[in-house]
Amino acid sequence: MSTVLVIGGAGCLGSAVAARAHADGHTVRSLDLVPCDVTGVEDVVGDLRDPAARREALDSVDVVYHCAAHVSMHPLAERVLWEINVQGTRDLLEAARHAGVRSFVYAGSQAVALSQSVPCAGVDESRPMSSDPPSQFGAGRCEAERDVVSANDRRMRTCVVRVPILYGPRERFNLPALLSVANSGPIPRLGKQGARCASMYRDNAAHALMLAGAALEAGRFGGKAWFASDQDPPDSYWDLMDDLLVASGFPPTKGRIPVLVLRPMVRVIEGFSRRFPHMVKGEPILSRESIAAVGQDAWFDCSAIRRDLGFAPIVGRADAVRTTAAWYANNQARGWHWNELAAWAESPPG
Repeated sequence: MSTVLVIGGAGCLGSAVAARAHADGHTVRSLDLVPCDVTGVEDVVGDLRDPAARREALDSVDVVYHCAAHVSMHPLAERVLWEINVQGTRDLLEAARHAGVRSFVYAGSQAVALSQSVPCAGVDESRPMSSDPPSQFGAGRCEAERDVVSANDRRMRTCVVRVPILYGPRERFNLPALLSVANSGPIPRLGKQGARCASMYRDNAAHALMLAGAALEAGRFGGKAWFASDQDPPDSYWDLMDDLLVASGFPPTKGRIPVLVLRPMVRVIEGFSRRFPHMVKGEPILSRESIAAVGQDAWFDCSAIRRDLGFAPIVGRADAVRTTAAWYANNQARGWHWNELAAWAESPPG
């Protein structure tokens, strides 16, 4: 068995990877801003931007699963996005190589394929990364993926699993945003009628990452990047959100705001945000990224990961929705540690 380090082990995806790795008999360590609550996992509580935390976490590690990322569309977030998602990944790659890590699996993002001008409808890995990503977040994820793939060599094998919209316990963006406004009544769908959008339950994404890690350890598929999704082709993002809303005791979505209306709304919102960034509290309610991800087609041909790694979802939609809704019912009122994470991300270590 190997010694495994999960970067972001307290998060939605990272905690699922830590749990699976521990269940498979590996020695598991987590590097995150808060402790991982998976039984049997060793914690290094710290910031991936901190060299001392990286050294401590990487000591005697065989395989790294990099599941951490800062997600924000806020106009003041550009520095933090670069420090964590781009420079942070570069520093981790360098530190991992220096520590003698054999395999490095990066939880990438579908954001590398999203475009402001061209929807993604069944594209595969032969499509180049986006030349016009709709956000600084997407641009940074493109940079980080290039760095991970180019770092692959005989000393340290690397690969990327491009995770789509993620849901499940501890997910901090999609369902929490909807639940925060659901008490006011039904929420309208945003974007194109019938748009298909890739999504993935966190345990299925963790399974894909573990398969990728096993392949690297066997000396296979170094330097490879795969799209992954629970369904191929998927249904609408809003169909999934309806399932989650209803399971959480709220009414499903009602009505729709088309893209032709959303785009000028986003221009106004982003124009105001850029001009008066300190007046923007929290994340913008709409962004070009959100339109590209859920308002138009954003799905991928995932035949490569099925062929290469034998990937298939291990948790069905009904069980995933039920588990997710139950977790939020038990934890949302407690606030979990979302505010702590957000505040910490804005303050560089040291």
